[in-house]
Amino acid sequence: MNTERDSRFELLRIIACVLIVFNHYASHGVLMINQSDEYMLWAQGAFFNRLFVMLLTPGGRVGVAVFFMLSGYYLINNNKKHNWTGIISHTYYYAIVCSIIAVICFFCGNPARYTTYGICTSVLKYVCIPISSSGWWFVTVYILLLFGMPLINTYIDQIGKRRFIFILLYLWIFAYGLGGAFETPFNLLFRGCFFYLIGGFFRKYYAPKKEQFQLLRVGGFICSWISCSMISFFSASQIIELHADKTGQTVALSLVENLLFIPICAILLFSIALNTRMNKNTIVNNLAGYSFGVYLFHDSDLTRNIVWTIARVQKQYQSESCAFMAVITCLGIIAIACLFEWIYKAFYARIKERIYRCNSIDAVTKADT
Repeated sequence: MNTERDSRFELLRIIACVLIVFNHYASHGVLMINQSDEYMLWAQGAFFNRLFVMLLTPGGRVGVAVFFMLSGYYLINNNKKHNWTGIISHTYYYAIVCSIIAVICFFCGNPARYTTYGICTSVLKYVCIPISSSGWWFVTVYILLLFGMPLINTYIDQIGKRRFIFILLYLWIFAYGLGGAFETPFNLLFRGCFFYLIGGFFRKYYAPKKEQFQLLRVGGFICSWISCSMISFFSASQIIELHADKTGQTVALSLVENLLFIPICAILLFSIALNTRMNKNTIVNNLAGYSFGVYLFHDSDLTRNIVWTIARVQKQYQSESCAFMAVITCLGIIAIACLFEWIYKAFYARIKERIYRCNSIDAVTKADT
């Protein structure tokens, strides 16, 4: 298998990471998703600010879908063992970093409003069991998917294109679409599996046509993104107007959003990258290697509220320059996260080098004896 990094997909990885960060600016900084005052701040903003925030909301789901599709594209034909130590050490590093930041902030103003019990249990959970603690759901789902990957790949190899399409349709409608709309217990796992298989389908059965239909793909992506944003805008308005968490109408709209527009956006964005001509770009390839660290740093349960509170997102939202400030804030958070990722890479590289040297010395010693 060719392991050389494709700059088209590395650029796509960067774009997906940026989309996720901007989505979290909207969902955690303004919309207050899954909190008691959900959508209350958003409803108080000017119309342009409300519209701008909703235009950011598809980014999280689309970006995550792209990451799983990239995994499927590269791993669907690969049943070899993977380097678990890299994923585990990466996650533990950020668990420690986020725990230290949370404790420092707790004693310096407590912007996230943690209780003593809350900060102690959260830090203990992150330091001891960061992968299984659901603090980073993407990591948990990704590792579970890797466990099942050999079985999934072997089964896909044994079936034809028609049965593969049937499986995708079933996952799309029932496991992903309805599961996401009704928030079933395993909908996140099925989401990862669904987009993993879509990426695998691209790998096995799709022949890139390069520049053909690129404008049509871009136009379809933009229209789908705007449609998804408008559904979110209307649903949030209905929730505020009716003073209800959910209505039959908002559930139906959520189903349309998940079944149609999110998959269409992710598939078209992936297809645009696949059909683009791009030479190898070392800078893009290196920057893409920071994307996982950016995600781990800015979206842990420990630091999520701290990041957006310190950034004063709520105050930004009330200003006329909300869009400009959002861009500056998100780019700043990405830059800070990249700094921590650079520290990790430098530290981890030295550890690996020492282990390699020790193994080499042991090998030479055994050969001499």
